Amino acid sequence: VVRDHCADAFAVNTQGAWNIGRTACTIGICRIVQTGPQLITLHGENDYLWDWDISADPPPRPGRHLYGHSKFLGQEILRVFAERCGIEVPVLLFNSFAQPEEAIPHGHPMMLSWQDSARAIRAALEVESLPSPYEVFHCCVNFPHGQMNAHKAKWLLHWEAKDRLEQAYTST
Repeated sequence: VVRDHCADAFAVNTQGAWNIGRTACTIGICRIVQTGPQLITLHGENDYLWDWDISADPPPRPGRHLYGHSKFLGQEILRVFAERCGIEVPVLLFNSFAQPEEAIPHGHPMMLSWQDSARAIRAALEVESLPSPYEVFHCCVNFPHGQMNAHKAKWLLHWEAKDRLEQAYTST
């Protein structure tokens, strides 16, 4: 991941996705798990920041983020490879990570533990099939406030966060 340097961000996040897709099609890899940032609440301008029960299905809004744009283009490249070459591309969207045993002063609505992120990647690798070649999933705790949801990951990948990260929304 490269976030701040324009040429490097596009080389890694966009051209890198092209290279992965092209290689998968060439040598017959049938599934690529792509990861990236959620691209729906980056700025609060023209995005879904003020909405609730947000699934992984709304169109991305990369906003002004160099990183967001370079990852969005990489995701679009892999979507085209998935549709044209018949490979499956589950895209796992993350935002912030926490350790279950540590204090979390301010939790993001798309937070999850590092351990749960690894379990999500494994679930995306091991799921028998997907309904379409390119599927996008939120990977997060289903917090009580309900802004983001990971229902699609539970339904299609049979994955949900095990670490509830209660310290992000409760006080002691």
